[in-house]
Amino acid sequence: MTMNNKRTRSFAALLLVLLVAACASSGTPASSESNRLGATLVVERFLRAANAKDLDTMAELFGTKEGPFNRMGSKKENDDRMFIFATVLKNSASMIKGEGDPVSGRRDEAFNLLVEVTQNQRKTTVPFPMVQYKNGWLIEQFDLEKLTSPR
Repeated sequence: MTMNNKRTRSFAALLLVLLVAACASSGTPASSESNRLGATLVVERFLRAANAKDLDTMAELFGTKEGPFNRMGSKKENDDRMFIFATVLKNSASMIKGEGDPVSGRRDEAFNLLVEVTQNQRKTTVPFPMVQYKNGWLIEQFDLEKLTSPR
């Protein structure tokens, strides 16, 4: 690798860091694309945790605008709820399909992220309402019945 390539890569990395920092501190509205990327990452991490039955991580990513479930209720209640979620969400693949309809009356603090979940070759698109919490997003709920009911 030449010195010029190293400088170019270093400069590109620095620009990326500055861009991320600027987006995080600029007070951009909840509807901005960079903000939505964080919500997408939360859902992807939550679904990976569900497949691994990592109940602690799931409880950290699921909650309300007041905070994640791992800060509410007892450990047993959280584990019981997350175990059910993990069982229902067990999947062979998932894909973020985009945004769904806005969350009525909460446009600036919440939105629906549409996720296609594949289970035993059955694909189901499920809305995941995402709620803003501090500088990030939490999964507020999802439609268990949509994933468990026969077609």
